[in-house]
Amino acid sequence: MIHELEYVLNQILGRDLAERYFKTFADDTFLVSFPRSGNTWTRFLIGNLVRPHESITFLNIEKVIPDTSALSNRYLERIPRPRIIKSHQFFDARYKKVIYIVRDPRDVVLSYYNFQRKYGEIDDQYPLEQYIPRFLAGDLPGLIGWGSWGEHVLSWLATRNHYRSVGGGSGTELCRQHAENGEDPERQVGGNPRATKGYPICRESNARRLAFATS
Repeated sequence: MIHELEYVLNQILGRDLAERYFKTFADDTFLVSFPRSGNTWTRFLIGNLVRPHESITFLNIEKVIPDTSALSNRYLERIPRPRIIKSHQFFDARYKKVIYIVRDPRDVVLSYYNFQRKYGEIDDQYPLEQYIPRFLAGDLPGLIGWGSWGEHVLSWLATRNHYRSVGGGSGTELCRQHAENGEDPERQVGGNPRATKGYPICRESNARRLAFATS
């Protein structure tokens, strides 16, 4: 009963997180990934491309590319359309236009391990050899609701044919190896240095990133 009252109160006050439950529109574009896969970096990259005359920072990024895990339904409804929206959700057929980012799971697990130690979600001395099996199984604080890395990635990559057949769209693979080949991300986006302004360029030699876009 208390949980239901809290839910209703948050709805009334506009404090409910949108997460997976918000109204979508046909002109929405979604930037989706499993957590710790480079979504924030890509968010700044796209933010600088779509707002070339603004300085994109952590202070205004939510107005440019809002995060469903951080903002309420009411806030998302006020974002001018067409919207670009960040999400960590597994496959959702309502998302008609998607940029999905895949990062090498060996890098994801280390990033998540350090992230959870930093914010006290696991003990700082928690053994990595015990952490990795739990990560692969999706059995970690913060991963509940997203599933394991494999489940999340496959839920999107296995549906690329869905995007090819719905609405005449097409699934296109992008940016497969700018990081692993040591290529310059600025050159990858047409030589525009503004695209990477406001967020550090990732130059991990072993980071393999794959994005596929639908249109």
